[in-house]
Amino acid sequence: MKSYKRLTCIILVVFVCLWVAANFLLAQKNKTEDRPYMVEIARVATQMEEDGLGDSTGMSAWDESIAKANVEQYLQGRTYIKRIILCNTEEVLTAASPYNYCVRKIGEQLYRFEYEAVPSEKTGQGILNIIFGILFILMLTILLYIYKRIIRPFASLEDIPYELSKGNLTLQLPEEKAKYFGKFIWGTNMLRENIEERRQKELNLHREKKLLLLSLTHDIKTPLSVIKLNTQALERGLYKEEERQKEALSAIRGKVDEIEKYVSEITRASKEDFLDLQVGEEEFYLSKVIEHIRDYYTAKLELNKTQFFIEEYRDCLLRGDENRLVEVLQNLMENALKYGDGKEISIRFSEEEGCRLITVENSGTGLAKDELMKIFDSFYRGSNVKSQGGSGLGLYICRQLMSSMNGDIFVKQSDTHFQMTVVVRMCGV
Repeated sequence: MKSYKRLTCIILVVFVCLWVAANFLLAQKNKTEDRPYMVEIARVATQMEEDGLGDSTGMSAWDESIAKANVEQYLQGRTYIKRIILCNTEEVLTAASPYNYCVRKIGEQLYRFEYEAVPSEKTGQGILNIIFGILFILMLTILLYIYKRIIRPFASLEDIPYELSKGNLTLQLPEEKAKYFGKFIWGTNMLRENIEERRQKELNLHREKKLLLLSLTHDIKTPLSVIKLNTQALERGLYKEEERQKEALSAIRGKVDEIEKYVSEITRASKEDFLDLQVGEEEFYLSKVIEHIRDYYTAKLELNKTQFFIEEYRDCLLRGDENRLVEVLQNLMENALKYGDGKEISIRFSEEEGCRLITVENSGTGLAKDELMKIFDSFYRGSNVKSQGGSGLGLYICRQLMSSMNGDIFVKQSDTHFQMTVVVRMCGV
């Protein structure tokens, strides 16, 4: 905010300085240039002298009744001279006039030449000042508009990411009339709501885990006690009768089955989908998805010195969730970057039974054949991960998303290349 105000003051000061300098230079130019009105007066005076005006022989002809007619011929076509008056008295010589004037002696008479001083130059300087004034007002209006509609609203948002990082999720960003930050505000509010929703889900999950542990502890404790008692009895030989021993063994077996049932429930709960993946159902063009991938990865792969190629394709309408499909392709591109050899990545297309197949292919392999079907399992990481970071959830999430869009994803591997293909439904097929 302060930086913008400082910058605005500097811009205005520089503009005013340029304005003053332009006026000063133009004024200096006007002073140093020849005065064209004086040249015109000199020419007219010379012509009048050549015509014999002002000498003793012409005096009788130069009276008040014919003076105006004689002078009019010298005013025709003149730019600066407005009137020529014979100064026959002191009153005429010093009379007030709306024009500038100078006195010339022609023959034995004095003539007063009234002129308008350089009207074109004065007009030029006036036009310059008008232009500078309009530009100043326009620039000031733009700077004030930027301050009011962009700088000040953004300053009110600059603390939002910091507050979100601290966990303050109660902030609600206000809507702006100018709509310059409409998408940013909407996205930030969505982020805040998603973080708040995830936090609530985490709290619920922790509570459910705690209740599950308490319940399992209570439920398993009873069969374990029965198993322990019967085991001790058998060890000490308390059950002499064979039938009694069989009953003890049967009780142990039953409690073991009960514990296995609890373990199965735990295993089943752990395999249930723990991600809440919302997927929309809409129609969108394939080109929008591919252009998003192209714009994001072209520069990135150039920096990595990796050849990036997108095969020519026929645009078509797809059905599903555009943003989720972009997310899936981004995940496949990141995997190609992480686990490929870094030489080449390409995107290829094909059609099959009313579906569009999009294949992300990278050079280099590294997975064993028995690992190919496991890479879509949650938390599974292949043998080629080396020191690469990750959670083992990326491809699992991709499969869940494609399944929710009634699509599919599968993998192929050759001796030199690794392919990940997503299957998306086409509209109208």
